[in-house]
Amino acid sequence: IGQIVATTAGVYQADDGQGFNIRGARQGNNQIFIDGVKVRGDINLPRDAIAQTEVITGGLPAQYGDATGGVINTTTKSAIPVFFGSAEFLSSSLFDKYHYNLGALTMGGPILKRKNPQTGKRDGPPVISFLFAGEYQFDQDASPRALPNYIVKDDVLRELEQNPITPSAVGLGVLSSAEFLTQDDLTTLSYRPNVPRHQVRLNGNFRIQTGKNTSLMLGGRYNSTNGYNW
Repeated sequence: IGQIVATTAGVYQADDGQGFNIRGARQGNNQIFIDGVKVRGDINLPRDAIAQTEVITGGLPAQYGDATGGVINTTTKSAIPVFFGSAEFLSSSLFDKYHYNLGALTMGGPILKRKNPQTGKRDGPPVISFLFAGEYQFDQDASPRALPNYIVKDDVLRELEQNPITPSAVGLGVLSSAEFLTQDDLTTLSYRPNVPRHQVRLNGNFRIQTGKNTSLMLGGRYNSTNGYNW
């Protein structure tokens, strides 16, 4: 969703994954709604779970009266009456060392159908149906740098671990051995080490047909991000 919102006129985003400034307002002045419910935090939803996204940058309707910035209103897909499923896997591991990997799974369909009075079989319209969409994403380095990353060579690092301090040449105390490192003790990497990131995004809902023109939808979302950044 962030990539879509960032392309809207009047929206500024410093970098991918950062917050949004809408028409000059601070990020905290924006309001986010998912399926009509006001939420806090990021809009991390599986791509296949999104039906539509609306970005309101001005002239806010009365229902969004407490927003002094902008409004991001997202509607998720509801369960459908036929079985379907899709799977997707993307990876950059063969082409770079940033290791962008994304796996996605989407499925849905009827759980219980209405009984057909003519045949006696449950092959009528669905009474209960479901939709599930999930994504798992792994990044070795989610924000690569233009400049090289310097790290200590393995043999030098082992020596530092064995001898972390060095006696002072004047006989007064000790010094950190790392202070004596030179350019020859370093090597470069195209990616930042120690910043892997794991993300899980899940969305699901059940649709219960309570009447001819009414239905009840129960759903939930789960987002998890585990990683480091520096």
